[in-house]
Amino acid sequence: MENKTALIVSGVILMTFFVLGLLDIMYSLEIMENLVTKIVLIGSFIAFVVYIIKANKDGHKKNLPK
Repeated sequence: MENKTALIVSGVILMTFFVLGLLDIMYSLEIMENLVTKIVLIGSFIAFVVYIIKANKDGHKKNLPK
């Protein structure tokens, strides 16, 4: 159960960065001017994709017949 809460928390954090990135692109805010922020946003996007893939794999494992 500890893993699930950790995944949920990390997912929420990643979504926050992802949404910030989307808002930045849509409204051309000055967030992306900072190189560090760019790296964090790109990294969080990649991590979010990996997170989705892992969640899907875990879901498929649970549905397998015993």
